[in-house]
Amino acid sequence: GGLYQVVFARLYPDETAGVLLLDPTHPEHWATLQRETPKTAAMVTGLRSTLFTPTMRAEFDAQAQCLDGLPPWPSEVPARLLFSGRFGPLETNEFQRTLMRLRLDWQQRLGASAETVPTSGHYLHRDAPERVVQALNRLLDAAATPPRR
Repeated sequence: GGLYQVVFARLYPDETAGVLLLDPTHPEHWATLQRETPKTAAMVTGLRSTLFTPTMRAEFDAQAQCLDGLPPWPSEVPARLLFSGRFGPLETNEFQRTLMRLRLDWQQRLGASAETVPTSGHYLHRDAPERVVQALNRLLDAAATPPRR
């Protein structure tokens, strides 16, 4: 869902007060996994071919192109990132290091502040709803405050 939010904000910045991304998939996630964590990529390839529906496969395959041709991130739109801090048994140390680099890239791309919730898995809204509400309130405060010039 995070990539859809980023696309919307880039296409309609005047209609976007701010963006809160919850553990978003990086647009270069799959290419980076294939290059840096081939064992994880092989596992995902197996899951893609056996468990993904045709719609899931199409969405997965298109993730790298979703931001192509769009205007850059609108500097007037505040963004916050909330990341999971709990990993599953199949998410190796190698995978986690790669993910940390992609998370830093997200911050730089959006000029966003970020926070990791150590006790939460990918579904932050379920695992740590109070942290999501806090992050949303901070985002709303930032959106209400005009930027300094």
